[in-house]
Amino acid sequence: MKKIDNHYHILLHLSVLSCLVFPLGNIIIPVILWKMKKDEVTGLNEAGKNLTNYQISWTVLLFLSIIVYGLVGLFSISFLVGISLFALNVILPIHFALLIKNGEPMKKYPIIMKFVK
Repeated sequence: MKKIDNHYHILLHLSVLSCLVFPLGNIIIPVILWKMKKDEVTGLNEAGKNLTNYQISWTVLLFLSIIVYGLVGLFSISFLVGISLFALNVILPIHFALLIKNGEPMKKYPIIMKFVK
């Protein structure tokens, strides 16, 4: 039987900040947390899929912006895109964690492609 565990949902969202410590931590840590409890926590399977799809999309876009930045130079639009993507990936998880903490319904991350179904 599944249980409601908002603290685990908050942990899942904030785990993407591990990308600040090591590359791809924003995908690896959330996937581990999601897979460990997806059958035990209400709504975690859907949240884990959405979060993973967003993080993979985010990582691909950030990687592409870094490549373009390397080819074009410092003051290119790719630099601004990369900085914006990075800021977004810090702000959104914190925002969603605060929403969950305050008892508001869970929101979905915007995704470009579904990698995980």
